[in-house]
Amino acid sequence: MSDDSVGLSVNRGDEFREQAHGRLRIGIFAAGTVGVLIALYARVLPVWLEDLWNDPNYSHVYIVPIISGFVIWQRRRDLASLPIQGSWYGVPLLVAGLCALLLGDIGAETFLMRTSLIVVIAGLVLLHWGSGMLRALAFPLGFCLFLVPLPAVLFYAITARLQNIAAETGAWGLDVLGVPVLLDGNVIQLSRVTLGVTEACSGIRSLITLVACADSARCST
Repeated sequence: MSDDSVGLSVNRGDEFREQAHGRLRIGIFAAGTVGVLIALYARVLPVWLEDLWNDPNYSHVYIVPIISGFVIWQRRRDLASLPIQGSWYGVPLLVAGLCALLLGDIGAETFLMRTSLIVVIAGLVLLHWGSGMLRALAFPLGFCLFLVPLPAVLFYAITARLQNIAAETGAWGLDVLGVPVLLDGNVIQLSRVTLGVTEACSGIRSLITLVACADSARCST
């Protein structure tokens, strides 16, 4: 075997070892980051998952991480080709997310604590991989907001308005058909029957699911 062949084999071996060490460092860093996030959100995640499991208005959320993961997998070649240029602008974003977590914990505001996780992840991406990677991952990260239940005040305000619209539409349709009807708030009174438009009839569940599906379809096209 010539000296050139031996040198080439040694160079290839060194290159493979460097790649293996690089992957090992990335794996250790990723595992450490996930461990730190789990520790930070140890009090948030169990309650969060329990709320999603018990709330029928968010029964669609279990497909959200699947869709986000599929989008990342679909863009894997583009992501791999992006230059890794970490930016210190990720530090303010990371600090903002941690402050939101702290303020949410102090004020017992679950919406703030849960959305802070997405902000923290975005800050980590910007800090270590740069703005190009953050732009490429903007949709998968933003789509995860559908995992966060709306604040109760906002949710019930939207639901109440949708209930009014449903009741008004139903009363109008009956009136057009010539059926005597009296609308009292969310209650439709007929001659012999009284119909109440409840929260389940507001359409809020269908609206949230349709918005999530529309966003995912728009991204995939």
